[in-house]
This record gives sequence, C-alpha cells and structure tokens, in this order.
Amino acid sequence: MTNEVIFTEKICAEGTKVGICTLNRPKALNALTLPMCAAMLAQLRTWQADAAVRAVIINADGERAFCAGGDVAEVVRNVRAGGEGAGGGVGVRGQPHPRGQRGGGAELQRHVRI
Repeated sequence: MTNEVIFTEKICAEGTKVGICTLNRPKALNALTLPMCAAMLAQLRTWQADAAVRAVIINADGERAFCAGGDVAEVVRNVRAGGEGAGGGVGVRGQPHPRGQRGGGAELQRHVRI
C-alpha cells in the first residue's frame, strides 16, 4: 500500500485539531482494501485517544467517486491465494464510536473553532 490513505491534521483555534483522512485510490474509485481499513482503524483509535482532536473528516481524491465500497477484486485475489476474505478483515463492531461521528458542518462547527 503506497499512500492509499493519507492522514493529516489541521491545527485549529485554542490548540484543537481536526484529523483528516483522505482515500487516495481514484483509479479504483477509492475502493477500500483490507490494509486501508486497518490503517484507518489504527489512526482513528489514535485520534480518539487525543483529547485535542475534536473532529475527523474523511474525504477522497478524484472526481468520479467518494468510495466505491470494498475492493471485491482484491478480496477475490486474496481468497484465491489462501489469504483473508470478506469476513477476515478489520471489524469495528463493539468498539466505541470516535468523537464527532454525527452530523455535518453544523456539528463540526459546534466542536471546532477554525
């Protein structure tokens, strides 16, 4: 995986931060792979533990799609090679939701002074 997900932070007023996660596979319509999901989950947990992070924005590179969902072709290749399939990836059930998971711009505006 080479820069398929790019993580940055924006420093805001009063030392607060916004985490930014950019999906970066525009030729594949930003379809998610298992390594991308694992990287995102790890970063989201890091941001969740950082009290200064007040919101997380997930966006995508490219003009054609935000995210086409899971990369089915990758799953098929992995299964044929004896690796993980659709059920063997990263799960988030039972995990607490990160702060700022609800709402759009108005919700973001209430939590972060930019």
